[in-house]
Amino acid sequence: MTTAADSLNNAASQLALVIAAYQQVTDAVQERLDALADWQIADPITVTIGVDYATIQEAWDAFKFKQLNADVIIQVPDGIHPINPLLMADAPFGSRIRILGNIANAAACTLQYTGGAADYIVSVERCALEFSGFTIDGDDPEAILTGLRIVGGFVTSQPGSIRVNGVASGISGQGGAWYSGGQPEITGCQIGIAAYDSARVECPEATIVGLGKTWLGSNGTARSYGLYSIRSGTVIAPKSTIDAAYFGMQAIRAGAMFVSGTALDDCDTAITADRAGNIYAGPATDGTPTTVTNVNSGFVASINGTIEAQSAVVDGAITGFVASGNGSIVAAGATAKNCSSYGYSAVRNGYIAAQDTNANNAGNAVNYNLANDTPGATGGLITYS
Repeated sequence: MTTAADSLNNAASQLALVIAAYQQVTDAVQERLDALADWQIADPITVTIGVDYATIQEAWDAFKFKQLNADVIIQVPDGIHPINPLLMADAPFGSRIRILGNIANAAACTLQYTGGAADYIVSVERCALEFSGFTIDGDDPEAILTGLRIVGGFVTSQPGSIRVNGVASGISGQGGAWYSGGQPEITGCQIGIAAYDSARVECPEATIVGLGKTWLGSNGTARSYGLYSIRSGTVIAPKSTIDAAYFGMQAIRAGAMFVSGTALDDCDTAITADRAGNIYAGPATDGTPTTVTNVNSGFVASINGTIEAQSAVVDGAITGFVASGNGSIVAAGATAKNCSSYGYSAVRNGYIAAQDTNANNAGNAVNYNLANDTPGATGGLITYS
């Protein structure tokens, strides 16, 4: 026979079980809430390297998989920061992350790599972010392949806030990447700015000083390039300055460039489009012409390459404008001066449209290698007036 006391004890036991179960559920919910709070960033936050995190890589890894509902700034203080190759990749909310050095004076905040051969110093892959205010400094333009590399991602830099020195390729977009950062400074690199495999690299008003027009790599073949595009890569760099390179720029194998109003000096070949490469080098929107000085060859289009060089100026070359192998140059209103061989030369089925150029010629050994609108012995053709 169950007594009243037994009934009370049973009820108390049942209540204790219910309370325990409720506490377990409450604890589980709280754990999930705590995990959610740690997983997402609800309000803007700034963390400082050397204070909150030891390195940029450590800070990036802490945030890359979080749900970012507000901006995260990773601030790097002034100074020279020795780094290992820095990889920033696969962040679903990476567009909320801004990695900032000294935007007003990039020379004051240097990421320095001296560790020997490496694929890159900084690489951004399959995500989007802002990266501004840095000098990326390498010490071997043959062993360190890239300063700032973007692979299948999107990166922005504030104008004038990126400097790269001492690597094989200063800024490189690859595999459909998109980079946008005006007024970069690239020095001491084999290639200043490059776009490969459908990448788009926008660097208006770039300043590039190469390794010299006579520089030859230790392999006996490598040369210095200011700009380079290949396999549908596109470089957009209007009103840039390029000095001391073997090729001031080269678009090859369906690469494209838009470089209106750019100035090139002290190169072997200033501007060349080869094997279906395409370059627009007409005047800038403010009328500034593309100018070439102190070179062996000014504009060269070969093997189905095309160049638009309306109003361009070549002053001081062996040959100013050269088309061959079904290459073509549109040079209406252009100027060729002080060319020791030809101002304009078309051979092997090359074509140059040079209307309104005759009055601009000065100091050339020979202005045109062919009579106006008269095919040459190898099929070249120049139309001029």
